[in-house]
Amino acid sequence: MISVLIIDDKKVVRRTIVQLLSETDDIRVTGQAAGGRKAMDMLVKISCDVVLLDITMPDLDGFQTLKLIRGNYPDLPVIMLSIFPEDQYAARALKASANGYVCKSNASIQLISAIRKTAMGEKYFPNCKKFSKISEQQTGADIKETEGKKLFKKRRNHGY
Repeated sequence: MISVLIIDDKKVVRRTIVQLLSETDDIRVTGQAAGGRKAMDMLVKISCDVVLLDITMPDLDGFQTLKLIRGNYPDLPVIMLSIFPEDQYAARALKASANGYVCKSNASIQLISAIRKTAMGEKYFPNCKKFSKISEQQTGADIKETEGKKLFKKRRNHGY
């Protein structure tokens, strides 16, 4: 069973995700938080296998929260969620060490797969053309994070 913590300031989004995930037999929601600070408090108290993290939140944004999560739980898979198309934030999410990115408009199609893949140690950046090579390389358990960083740096230096 994959346990998930949902971090999103909008209650309707959290409810929708809970409903979507309740239709699976291998994923359960173990906690919900309306912001980054509350989520950090919850992570001390609960156990989860994957975090779903909204980018746009009022107290701490998703990237600030991701930094805190990485500082305390470096191996915990985090999937960034946003209303913005993947090409706008996926590269930033990857650089910030997120394990995946799902646009909320595609959540009903992609979220369950993203959770399953990231729980297995894979990356999930399905629609990001610029960084698909990084995502593909990092799906193998034997690929080191530094290789992805080198490729990211190389692509950035060439204006991709």
